[in-house]
Amino acid sequence: MAEAVFAARKGELLKPLHTLIEAHVRAAARLHGDDTTVPLLARGGTKTARLWTYVRDDRPFASAAPPAVVFRFSRDRAGAQDPMVIPRRTKGVCATYFAICSICGLSPV
Repeated sequence: MAEAVFAARKGELLKPLHTLIEAHVRAAARLHGDDTTVPLLARGGTKTARLWTYVRDDRPFASAAPPAVVFRFSRDRAGAQDPMVIPRRTKGVCATYFAICSICGLSPV
């Protein structure tokens, strides 16, 4: 139990850094998003959860901005838990799956 409390406290300490990195990723002109299924232990067995990855890397476009990645976790693809809110606040090209691009209001690249 003490280890879980310690891990939660470390997560809280890192939250400001995560917020800064996420803002940097969202500010990109080009954003790539992808999800990977991960098992989630639940009552009665396991469920399929999602680990979302959002990447910015404008080096091929002669940008001096450093590349960065943000990871988000969701229990499913539905409702308020859905981390696809990142592309909704991003302007520019959204190179990702059709579902995310449709939420962005952009065409898949």
